[in-house]
Amino acid sequence: MKRQHSRRICNIVCLVGMYISIFTHSYAAEHIDSEGHPLDFTTFSLEELMNYEITSASKKQEKAFATPAAVYVISQEDIKRSGVTSIPDILRTVPGLNVAQINANQWAITSRGFNDRFSNKLLVLMDGRTVYTPIYSGVYWHIRDTLLEDIERIEVIRGPGAALWGANAVNGIINIITKKAKDTQGGLAMAGGGNHERGQGALRYGGKIGDSAHYRTYVKYTKRSNYDLRSHRDAHDDWEAIRSGFRLDWDATGTDAITLQGDLYDSNGGTREKVVFPYEPYAENRHVDTDDTGWNILGRWDHTFSQSSDMSLQIYYDYSRSVSDYLEHFKHAVRTFDVDFQHRFGLGARHEIIWGLGFRHISTDVSNTSNIIFDPEDRDTRLYSGFVRDEIQLSGESLKLELGAKFEYNTFTHFEVQPNARLMWMPGERKAFWISVSRAVSTPSLVQNDMEAFYTAHLPPGALYSGSPHVLASIRGSGRFDSEELFAYEIGCRFKPTDNLYIDIAAFYNDYDRLLTYESNAPFYHLSFNPRSLFLVNPYETDNKLRGETYGIEVAASWQPLQWWQLRFSYTYLQIQLHDIDSTFVLAEEHEGLAPHNQVTLQSTMELPWNLQLNTFFRYVDRLPGRKVDMFGDKANELISKKAVDSYLEMDVCLRWQPVETLEFYLVGRNLLDSAHSEFRAEAFGVPETEVERSIYGKVVWHF
Repeated sequence: MKRQHSRRICNIVCLVGMYISIFTHSYAAEHIDSEGHPLDFTTFSLEELMNYEITSASKKQEKAFATPAAVYVISQEDIKRSGVTSIPDILRTVPGLNVAQINANQWAITSRGFNDRFSNKLLVLMDGRTVYTPIYSGVYWHIRDTLLEDIERIEVIRGPGAALWGANAVNGIINIITKKAKDTQGGLAMAGGGNHERGQGALRYGGKIGDSAHYRTYVKYTKRSNYDLRSHRDAHDDWEAIRSGFRLDWDATGTDAITLQGDLYDSNGGTREKVVFPYEPYAENRHVDTDDTGWNILGRWDHTFSQSSDMSLQIYYDYSRSVSDYLEHFKHAVRTFDVDFQHRFGLGARHEIIWGLGFRHISTDVSNTSNIIFDPEDRDTRLYSGFVRDEIQLSGESLKLELGAKFEYNTFTHFEVQPNARLMWMPGERKAFWISVSRAVSTPSLVQNDMEAFYTAHLPPGALYSGSPHVLASIRGSGRFDSEELFAYEIGCRFKPTDNLYIDIAAFYNDYDRLLTYESNAPFYHLSFNPRSLFLVNPYETDNKLRGETYGIEVAASWQPLQWWQLRFSYTYLQIQLHDIDSTFVLAEEHEGLAPHNQVTLQSTMELPWNLQLNTFFRYVDRLPGRKVDMFGDKANELISKKAVDSYLEMDVCLRWQPVETLEFYLVGRNLLDSAHSEFRAEAFGVPETEVERSIYGKVVWHF
């Protein structure tokens, strides 16, 4: 361990030395490029951070600096600087966001606690289309991808956004917004590879139809190799995916704009999992492959009535299908049809109203196996929704109040109301203070309501049935699981004390109720006939007997000490305290240990001579403590008692060279301070702890 820390310190010292050398050389070069022209530093202006226009926080365009919420924007330039090849990797730069890579093709991502592979409290959108799966209410990040060069920006809202976006926008929102077709004209070709990024490539072409319509189409391929488990065995988690898509933007009239876009994908990834089945040998570790396919199409009509009034109508259809050889080829398919309408208008001199209506129909088909059973196998769910928001100018442009609420009727918990109040005060152009109070809910998924699954289990000590030939635990939806509820209180400030320093601070206190627990019922014997086997079942059903609080602070700062050098720093502190209410399966320690208490990031970006750009990203993530899930009240179940995940310090470096305007070269090193490290604990039932390994790769991008 001491040798590892010494190696890290040595690497950091060497990097600092390299910086000093670069400073000296750059200063001597008088900040000119290879052709003697001044370097373009416009991408480093701190004014851009203050004046980013975002839409996710209020469903209208407004400056990020004047938004009464904890917001962060990842621009296309940020994506280029990092050299990343996936959306989860660029999300690591967001303060307050917890990004943990589980293995080579799976991630756990959330905001402000409760992180998991199927985090159900973070709403993710792509161009306004929700991308969570209703099976788990989580996000399959390995299939939620696009051509990164086509992303205009990623808006991240930490904290509830349910008053506008509805259920599951509990701890935050991630909205991935792609460029308009007219901004991606011409051709683009990308190719690259490395030790783990075995192959990546993309083609894109954009053109015009007449004078008022633009289009683009693309295809992208990705292949990643295996990581190793903590035990140094092959994790069998390689990943290969291909996707294609198109976008058409038509400015039909001076007041009407129509967008049509869609995607098609096929992804195959593996894991090594503990597979449980109700017959001998009952459990074994297997290499599990999963094939995901799907497509979607979205249409949107935007109409402008006047400068203060407009409307939007969006319709999309999404189909996804997953086939896993976990056991007897577990399959599920999801079909989503969604309609969303919204209208904005001014009311008097002080009010701006936004209101909208929505309808969503989701159809799911599941093929049951002997250890994963959905009842019913086919399920149709419907969601009816409406929202209203009033922005009230209380004192000119310096003080405004936002009041709003989302009203929803869903299949499982029926009527839900999610209100919000936000107050924004801007005493000057360089200062902003805000405060917010919200209610949000996370509605049940099919797993929490319909599913039954078998897992290995130990008998409680002294049980009368301890002579049973074998014991399995059964976890199933009770049909009475209620929405998980949050009351959130937030406060924040932003200020720019000097021309080269920008600071953003947000603090929060979240009060949760009716969180997920599993409650035990009377054990029973089960006889399996194919093959014939007798075993004892300890059944557990979903319930809402956990409550608790989370609180913390998120600090982000951007400093431009020199015209050609920018630093970005963030610090996040998170505390989770949970309490069960007469629960027989205590999950408090389980949830408390799923997110780190402390996270620190430091990002340095330098514009160098000869059209070079050097980006260095440090991140420190606190340890995840070990866990013991108490299934029987007085003794932990050893099968799901897991070791802690150590804290880690890592560094990513991207060297980008653009010798001419149409050609870019990238050399990227990720996780350079250690050969391998773990970022997420082994799951209680499923994927074992996997180590994320050092990665070196290069790529070239040609615009034509």
